[in-house]
Amino acid sequence: MKEITTNRKKNTMQKTITKYQKRFDKLMMDIEKDKILKKMPGNHTAGMAVQMVKSLKSYLKGENER
Repeated sequence: MKEITTNRKKNTMQKTITKYQKRFDKLMMDIEKDKILKKMPGNHTAGMAVQMVKSLKSYLKGENER
């Protein structure tokens, strides 16, 4: 019985991860296709990803302090 509950939790967690992964993938594709960003020099997708990592680190640091 406990194994069934654990499998359901894993399945639910995987669905949640997949949902947010799809949203992230769409965001990255939208950044790559952005007309204004295409006119500017540089790799905007990488720049946005670096900024997101910084924001996540800051967020997680704040979570640990609470």
